[in-house]
Amino acid sequence: MLRFVIPMVLAASVVAGCSSEDKNFRRVGTVLDPYCMPDGSIVRIQYPNSSGEYEGTKGDPKNCPWYKG
Repeated sequence: MLRFVIPMVLAASVVAGCSSEDKNFRRVGTVLDPYCMPDGSIVRIQYPNSSGEYEGTKGDPKNCPWYKG
């Protein structure tokens, strides 16, 4: 049993070590309640402005075409 556990632990550590996630963004919305840009395109990730703040980002649920009525 140990001969199966060690390769699995090694594989998991390699996969975890290879994942490089950029922490300079935030996920917005969900699949059922997304954020949209003013042109109607769906936004999944918002990036901050040059000063590192999210103030003034244009993604908003109100921009989605199905919310306009």
